[in-house]
Parts: sequence; structure tokens; C-alpha cells
Amino acid sequence: MATAIVENIFDIFKKHKVPVNGVLYPRYISAGLHLWDKQHQDSFTSEMNELVRQGLVIADNDAYRLTQNGYNQIYQHYTIQDTIDLIMGDFRRRRIGKNEILLLPSLLSTLQDADRYHLDNYDQAIKMLVKKGWLLSNGRGFVLTEEGYGEVYPD
Repeated sequence: MATAIVENIFDIFKKHKVPVNGVLYPRYISAGLHLWDKQHQDSFTSEMNELVRQGLVIADNDAYRLTQNGYNQIYQHYTIQDTIDLIMGDFRRRRIGKNEILLLPSLLSTLQDADRYHLDNYDQAIKMLVKKGWLLSNGRGFVLTEEGYGEVYPD
């Protein structure tokens, strides 16, 4: 079970959408730490060293690199279904109708606001939606099929 400090550290990685092998730079760490109380700030180094020892991050000079294990720990509660729900929710939020198109830039703007996990799994989720027959790709975006419409707007 992660401590509150570890959860706060992971929140900094999430906020900056650090990918696997991506680096969390000191300026981002400082920006996150200044919001913490003094006790948590004082514990940062020892907690981060523990994350290094566990192989969740790698110390890289004064920065930290996220490992695959660290990424898995941060996003352990996410599934590909969450990414599918995010994409289909975007169709609902934008009131895309049957056989109407959601342009790729619009969908990508939603993904940019989402957690890193969704960015990393976007392609897989889209392929699953196309395979289910809910979406069609037309090169400019994605068309909501009749089956997809029924999923987005259930009776």
C-alpha cells in the first residue's frame, strides 16, 4: 500500500503525463512539492529513494525516470475499457449523431486532457471500437455507426 507521500509523488508524474522511460524534471518536482506541508516535503527524498529501491523510478542526476513498473503502479486501476469509455463519452458530449463524424483534432484534444494511460492506449481502443462496428475511420476522423450510436445513446 502506497503512503500518502508516494501517492502525491505519483500525482506529480500523472500531472505531467510522464510516459514509460520519461523524465520528471526538478522544476516539476519543485512545483509539486511547494504545495505540500513541511512534513511531507521533508519526507520526499526518503520516499523517492524507496521508489528507486523498488524499481518504480530511476534516479537520473537530479531528475527521475519512470520505469514500466512505476507506470503500471500509477495506472493500475485503469483498463482499456476506460479509454473506450472516454472516447465514446466524447461522442456523447459533442452530441455526434448516427453516421456523423468526430474530427480527429477534436478527439485528440480530449485525449490531451486525459491521463497518460489513455494517450498510450488510444490506438488499441480505436481498433477495438472499429472491430465492434461502433466506429468507422474515414481519414479525417471517426464516423459513429448505428451500432455505435446505440452504445453512446442507449434507450
